[in-house]
Amino acid sequence: MTERRQAEDRQVLMTRELDHRAKNALAVVLAALRLTPAGDPRAYATAVEGRVAALARAHTLLTERRWTGTDLAELVRGELRPVLPPDQPDRLQIEGPAVLLAPQAAQPLAIALHELATNAARHGALSGPAGQVAVGWSIGREDAALHLTWREYGGPKVAGAPQRLGFGWRVMRASLTEQLGGRLDCHWPATGLVCEVALPAARVLAEPARPPLRPPV
Repeated sequence: MTERRQAEDRQVLMTRELDHRAKNALAVVLAALRLTPAGDPRAYATAVEGRVAALARAHTLLTERRWTGTDLAELVRGELRPVLPPDQPDRLQIEGPAVLLAPQAAQPLAIALHELATNAARHGALSGPAGQVAVGWSIGREDAALHLTWREYGGPKVAGAPQRLGFGWRVMRASLTEQLGGRLDCHWPATGLVCEVALPAARVLAEPARPPLRPPV
């Protein structure tokens, strides 16, 4: 009887956890829908499909690890893969320690990376034949934060900050600052877009980062 009761208790806890995860995923989808302009039906559909696909990719990675977290490098590759030419994988450079993201952080970060990747493919470094994207991260011991830098180079020359930021930037800022409590700083030097992200480790990491550094891929 004791074993049966323990099994029933585990089933109840699992059901509650699945319900919580489903509600979180739906909340992220609804936020993406609200932040997507609906003036152009075709553009609206494309934007929504892209954001939902980013959530689905993050969900798959989490499921593979039974929702214990997901590897940051795998998340970055997954969001860049759809916009990279399959025969040019060297246009993406990744470097940083092995980091396991907490389940609640994976999907908002996937959305932010999707927005950056989409922008790079349309307007930034990946819109040309030779541009590259470098993504690096580290754990700040003093501020207990995950620091991630997105850097583009080799693409079209940048004339400076855009006069008006699109809805994709609003989605990215909402994901990183409102959902994860982080900071986002973007710069537009002539060489290409640079975005620096700082996220509180207590909210985004499933466990401390592990050395050694992951070599560039």
